[in-house]
Amino acid sequence: MVHAVPPIDGNQSSQPPRSVRPSGPPKLFLVGSPASDQLPDMPPAEVLDALDTAARVIDELDRKHVHFRIDHDTSTNQIRVHVGGDIGTEHEIAPQRLLNILSGDTSGLAYDARG
Repeated sequence: MVHAVPPIDGNQSSQPPRSVRPSGPPKLFLVGSPASDQLPDMPPAEVLDALDTAARVIDELDRKHVHFRIDHDTSTNQIRVHVGGDIGTEHEIAPQRLLNILSGDTSGLAYDARG
């Protein structure tokens, strides 16, 4: 029961309301100036270059029928990356490896009929 608030039916509590004392100064949130939250009109050149490289790699892998499946395990909060191809087999790779692949390092992605 919340003290100092009368019940809904209008009956008064048998106890007098308690006073609430502040526990200290109010906590303030630091908010940056509006300019600090602004995004640039264009991403930096290195970001655009990385996006172009990733798009080229994805296009090349798509032509070779290589696909990625990314799963998030909510119980462990882990990311799992699986890579597969036409032959129906998938292999798990480290998420960091996917980032390397998207940055242009496609070495080690050759799969044969054995997987």
